[in-house]
Amino acid sequence: MALEGTAVLASDFEDELMSRGVSREVIDRSRGLLREISVVREALELADVVTSMHDPTEGGLLQGLLEVAEASNVRLRINVDKIPILPETSQIFNVLGIDPLKSLSSGMLIATVPREKAQVAISRLDRLGINYSVIGETINGEPGIDLLSNGRVLGEVHGFIEDDVMRLWHLKYGK
Repeated sequence: MALEGTAVLASDFEDELMSRGVSREVIDRSRGLLREISVVREALELADVVTSMHDPTEGGLLQGLLEVAEASNVRLRINVDKIPILPETSQIFNVLGIDPLKSLSSGMLIATVPREKAQVAISRLDRLGINYSVIGETINGEPGIDLLSNGRVLGEVHGFIEDDVMRLWHLKYGK
């Protein structure tokens, strides 16, 4: 998650990251994430078993999930503990004090799959060696997101998500 955001931050905030203790190795690996920003293979593999797909960009995973919920007229129950975050992403985002859930996330595919087809989708992704995680489910209710952790509701998400990477970038460059 936040592959694009991690790569952008590693490139555009390199000096600040290094001054705050992020190693050259982490910065270089993070820049290399730009090569992984494609979901074409995953999308083609799942096209016949999904009810929706979305490649989230600005606003990150949360904005992408909101867009799926609104377009599908469903509510999403998302377990934040199941969302995969690379160690490089965690380190860079923690150092800069921003949220990877609200940051540029090209390179990740959100797919909704009917329960009866979930095992087919999982088998296909496993066969291709694609990293994935089942992070939630659709439920009846007003379009939006319920965020959960350890079985407890953390809160609701609705409206527009301001992208943290873009906000930080605008603060630095004023554009």
